[in-house]
Amino acid sequence: MSLYFLEANTHVPVTTESMPTTSTDVSPTKQPCQEKPIIQGNAELPPLLVAADSPLVTPKQRASAPELPTSLDDDEEEYFSQPPSSTLFLSKKNLVVGIPIVLTPLLYGYNLGFVGPYSTIYEYASDCQLYKTEKSCETLTATKCRWFNASTYTGNTTYGEVCGWSDKTTCFLKYSDEASCLSDSVCKWSYSTNTCSNQVGFSSLQSGVFAGSLVIGSTAGALMGGYLTKRLDYRKSFLIIGIISIIGNALTHLATGLFHYWVLFVARIVLGFPLGWQSIASPHYTDKFAPADHAKTLGTLFQVSVSTGIFITSFFGLVLGNTIHYNTNRNANTMGRMQVLVTASTVLSIFVLFLPLITKDGYSKSKRADYEEEKDEDASRKATEKYTMMQMIGPILNGVAMGCVAQLTGINANMNFAPTIMSNLGLQPLVGNIIVMAWNMLATFCVIPLSRRFSMRTLFLFCGFVGSLCCVFLGGIPVYPGVTKSDEAVSGIAITGIAIFIALYEMGVGPCFYVLAVDVFPESFRPIGSSITVGVMFIFNLIINICYPIATEGISGGPSGNQNRGQAVAFIFFGCIGVVACVIEYFFLQPWGEPGAKMADNFDGVAIREGDTTEVA
Repeated sequence: MSLYFLEANTHVPVTTESMPTTSTDVSPTKQPCQEKPIIQGNAELPPLLVAADSPLVTPKQRASAPELPTSLDDDEEEYFSQPPSSTLFLSKKNLVVGIPIVLTPLLYGYNLGFVGPYSTIYEYASDCQLYKTEKSCETLTATKCRWFNASTYTGNTTYGEVCGWSDKTTCFLKYSDEASCLSDSVCKWSYSTNTCSNQVGFSSLQSGVFAGSLVIGSTAGALMGGYLTKRLDYRKSFLIIGIISIIGNALTHLATGLFHYWVLFVARIVLGFPLGWQSIASPHYTDKFAPADHAKTLGTLFQVSVSTGIFITSFFGLVLGNTIHYNTNRNANTMGRMQVLVTASTVLSIFVLFLPLITKDGYSKSKRADYEEEKDEDASRKATEKYTMMQMIGPILNGVAMGCVAQLTGINANMNFAPTIMSNLGLQPLVGNIIVMAWNMLATFCVIPLSRRFSMRTLFLFCGFVGSLCCVFLGGIPVYPGVTKSDEAVSGIAITGIAIFIALYEMGVGPCFYVLAVDVFPESFRPIGSSITVGVMFIFNLIINICYPIATEGISGGPSGNQNRGQAVAFIFFGCIGVVACVIEYFFLQPWGEPGAKMADNFDGVAIREGDTTEVA
């Protein structure tokens, strides 16, 4: 059998094919010469490898031949089979291809970070005690407040005119001791200030369901996204994603105007569906059309955009929530502030609606056809090869383990409940929230240079493992009551642990997850396989969002208990899950390798430099 070798370049694989005895369709680098191919090498680059079993290879040459990599543990192995490209990373082509994986995750990230600021502003809008003037008190629409003289409510008081609740107990006036305070279901006792106050905002159950409602829709969208994208192709998919997103945001506007919790719940489910769908369509679109040597880096932009969207939400939340005038005799307009928070999501949805104008179809087209001289039937071979679910059990289980690392390590507990967590650690809620989100966004940008140096597998496993250890030994054990004596030390250690965990997550786990969710499957199975992987991840996300606030409050002993206890137990749990999952993935997580894609599967080789012409029989 004769062997052909392509001209050498960085990370270019050596490919083999049989040389026909008569051929008229020959590429410039493959010239027949008496049925013997001409081999060209590059004098300035490492020598190419030829078949070690060739009769022209001497024992000395065979002994001196460089050894081929056989493991995907090597940092550059994932890129080994990628073709050469002269496209600059900051090019017009990359910009156009990258717009979907920037815009749609930006919308997803904005709504992912929406829960904390929205819940906090709603809490301000339902806490009558905060408002110090008659007009600001009685114009609140989230709850029924009234302005009155405290002496008419209770005889033994030092308060004058106050804002209280018109339809239920005003706890700070009626109760002054813990026992009587806790006997009333609408009241809670604050151990930090030794005062009784009303329970305001969403309950822990409502907070969990609110956070989980988006994920319910996202799970359905992710599980169906592969099938829908295959059926509709990319342009129609992006169009429908935009339309459903606008409908979901319109319902959110309605729910906010009515202050109706269950309408809000339904609205978030509707909005979640297209956001789950885009998590399949956008990475797959980029993987299909991006230049091969930039595909992985462009793929990491998904998480970069998600974290940027989360930061934008936290910025709006800080501006809108911390500019309420409690002491001014005018309408605080809390409902209008919440509507503005929703409006930004609506605007992003409108932008998504126009994506079909700059994107293209080509779901069934093999991405190899863009850069290889293949016959028509060969160009689509990889995109049409059939695999059964039984054949894909291994990659699917890999996807499940990746979902554990991506979600059961607690990243969305930090994202959705950052104001509460930071408040428990002594910071003002919305200030603590924007600090977390700003750090989250800045850390994500680090993945761009890292992805050009390390493989997706290496970044995912290293960052996931070390981040999980931080959950246990910084965010968990030291925070448990009694372990660390000083409250200041508890806050400092916990905030440091959360900061390191978020940085590692955003530099490796989050960005690499969406790339690996595609890469662990063969090309024809990628939409379905990535749908299953991302869908499982969303299911874990849903479990965390609903269970985290309920579990931490229950472990802490209720709303009046020490919340650090529940938080510590939760973070220890997150860390242990992450460590176990990363150890398992170390042995089994590998990107899919097509048969014949790696030279090591077929032959060893020796070096040939450009400028040399060697004939191989």
